[in-house]
Amino acid sequence: MGRSTAHGAAGPLHWSPLPRGRWTGLDWSSPTQREGHDPYLMWAEAVGPRAHGQAGAPLEGGALNLLIELNAGTTVARLAQQAGASLRIPPAYLWLEQRLGQRLGFCTALADPTFFARYAELKPLIRRFELSRARPGAVPDPVPNSTASAAPQPSAPALLQGSVLGLIDGGLAFAHPRFRRAAAAGEATRIAHFWRQDEKGAGRRPAGFAYGLELSGSDIDAEVRRSLVAGVDDESAVYRRLRGGLALEQRVNHGTFVLDIAAGPWEFTASVAGLGPDQAWDPLAPPGWQAATDLASRCPIVAVQLDWATVKDTSGGSMRAHLLDGLLYILSCCALEAKVVVNMSWGTLAGPHDGSSIFERALDELVGCWRGGLSLVLPTSNAYQARTHGNATLAPGEHCKLRWRCSPGDTTQNFLEIWLPREVASGLSVTLRPPGREALPTQRLGDAGVWAAPDGLPLATSIFLRQSARGEHDSGILLALAPTFSLLEHAPTSPAGVWEIRLCNEGAVPLTFDAFIERDDALLGWRSGLTQSHLEDAAYDGSQRFDTQPGQVSPVVRRSGTFNSIATGARVHSVGGTRLQASPAEHWARYSAPQPDPDAARPARSSRVVKVPTDQAVSDENPVLRGLRAAGTRAGATVRLVGTSSAAPQVARRLINQSGSAGD
Repeated sequence: MGRSTAHGAAGPLHWSPLPRGRWTGLDWSSPTQREGHDPYLMWAEAVGPRAHGQAGAPLEGGALNLLIELNAGTTVARLAQQAGASLRIPPAYLWLEQRLGQRLGFCTALADPTFFARYAELKPLIRRFELSRARPGAVPDPVPNSTASAAPQPSAPALLQGSVLGLIDGGLAFAHPRFRRAAAAGEATRIAHFWRQDEKGAGRRPAGFAYGLELSGSDIDAEVRRSLVAGVDDESAVYRRLRGGLALEQRVNHGTFVLDIAAGPWEFTASVAGLGPDQAWDPLAPPGWQAATDLASRCPIVAVQLDWATVKDTSGGSMRAHLLDGLLYILSCCALEAKVVVNMSWGTLAGPHDGSSIFERALDELVGCWRGGLSLVLPTSNAYQARTHGNATLAPGEHCKLRWRCSPGDTTQNFLEIWLPREVASGLSVTLRPPGREALPTQRLGDAGVWAAPDGLPLATSIFLRQSARGEHDSGILLALAPTFSLLEHAPTSPAGVWEIRLCNEGAVPLTFDAFIERDDALLGWRSGLTQSHLEDAAYDGSQRFDTQPGQVSPVVRRSGTFNSIATGARVHSVGGTRLQASPAEHWARYSAPQPDPDAARPARSSRVVKVPTDQAVSDENPVLRGLRAAGTRAGATVRLVGTSSAAPQVARRLINQSGSAGD
C-alpha cells in the first residue's frame, strides 16, 4: 500500500531552513554557504538517500558522484594528488591529460565525506561541481590517485586509427548482424570495444574506470561463434551467456535503433531536395537494395551502454557524469590522430541553455583539443509542444503567474528551474502556492527553504541563488517537488494538481526570465511511473505549430526556447528533425525546435541562449507517417521510432563519411 502524506502542518504554511548536509556536512541554511553550489545537491541532502528524478540508486557508502570543473591553471593530476583518497578520479582523465600534453579543465569523481571536510583547502583548485547519482557498485579505483598518473595506459598498437564512430546510448544489441562487417553468420563484429556501465553483465573492468564491464570485439565474436546453430545466429543465447539484461529481451531498444541509422549496412541517400513527391524512401530496404558503400558502414565502432538506472531516470540525474565518462572511454580507445564522431541521442530540458553548464564546457574543450578531429552530435529534444518552457519580460511592478501541473500517480520528483540575468535578479520575488492551499511566504534573491509535512518529510524546496553551479552567467531558482505518489513507506508525497508560481518584478528595470521544467517522461517500452509535468495557460493554443499567431498564443508558455539543455555548447552539432515529404510550412517535425526561430522577435533573456539547431535531418516520413524505421533488437526485425534521436545519427553518419578513410 502507498503511504499518504499530510501536506503541511495546520496553520499558515512556512519554509523551514535547509538542513545541514548529511553527506557533505555543509550548512545549507547559510546563504553564503549556498552560493556557487549545486541546488540539486542541497535538495538531495534534504530528501535523503535517493536523489533525482526516479530517485535513482542510494548514495552508497556516503560517496557522491560529482562532475567537476577545475579552476584555470589546475590540472586533473594536481587535483588527484592533493585530494588523495578523498576524491577518486577515474584514471582515464589523468591518462588523457598526459596523452594530450595539456590540462583538462574537468573530470568526474567519487567524493567521500573527507573531501567535503577538506573542501576549504581544495576549493582553490575547483571552480564548481555538481551532483550526479552515485556510480553503480561504488567500487574504489584500482589505482590510488597519488599513483594513477604513473599507471600503465592502453598500448599504442591497440588504439583505433582513422575514422571511428562512437555511440553512447541505452539498450545496445551488440551481437546484432547489422553491426558486423558482413551480415553473414560468423562475420567479425565492427564493435571494437563495448562498455556496459552497470554491473549486471559480463566482461572485465575497463582499465580507465572503476565500474561497469567491458567486452572487446574478439569477446563478442567468440560468443557469436558459440551461438551458431546450423549456420544461423542465436542472438538470444549470446545475451543469456553475457547477461545482456532484460532490456535486450525487448523487441525495441533505443541504442540499437540509433546505431543502425548511424552505421548500419544500408545507405541513407534520401534527402528532401533529392526526392520527387511520388518517390518512396525506404532506408531499410531488403538485402541487395541500396547496399551501403559509405565509410559509416565500414568504420570501427566504440559503443557505451549507459547504466540502466541512468536510462530509467529521464530527468538526467546521473546522465551528465555517465555521458562524460563514456566519451572519455571512447577517446581512450582511439589514437590522438583518429577522426572521431560520437552520437549521444540523449538529453534533458532544464538548465541555463547558454552552453555554460559544466558538461557542455567539457564537450567544447574536448572538441577543441582532440588532435585528429572530434565531432559530437546530439538531438534538440522532442518537447517543442510539451509546454515545459515559460518566458516573459516583466516591467517594473509587473507580475505573472506560472501554473505548473503535476499529475497524480507520478512516482518521480518534479523540477522547475527559473533563470534570469544576474544584474536584475535582486528585483525578482517568487511566491509558491501548492494545490488547494494558501501560498508559502514570498522569497527573494538569496532565500532558500523546505516545505515539510508535519512529520518533517520534505515536500518541496525553493532555492534562489545569485550563482548556481549549474550555470555560469545568470542567477537561478530551483523549485523541486517530491513525487505525488509512492509505494514506499515513510516516503514524502507532494500534492498533485496545479502549483502556482507568482513572479513579480520589484526592481526599477525590466527583467526577462526563462522557466524550464525538467524532463520526466516515460521510458520507451517500460511502465516506469514517470509523468511529465507541464505549464498550463488558457491562452495557449495547442493546435498551433509555433508561437506566432497574434491573440492566439500564451504570454508566458512558449514553444520557442524548448531545447535539449546539454546541446547548447558552441562546438557541438545539435540536430533538429524534419519531414521527408511535406509542404514548406510542414517541413519541421512538430516536436522539434525549428530553424530559424519563428519567435525570434520576442525579447530573450540573453543573446547567449540557444534556441535553434545547427543541423537538421529527417525524423518523420511525412505529416501523417511519423518516425523512421530501423533495426529492432533481433536480426530481421525493424521498428518505427519517432523523435530527433533519429535525426542526430544521420548527421553523425554524414560527418563520418566526410572524415576520411576507415581505420579498419
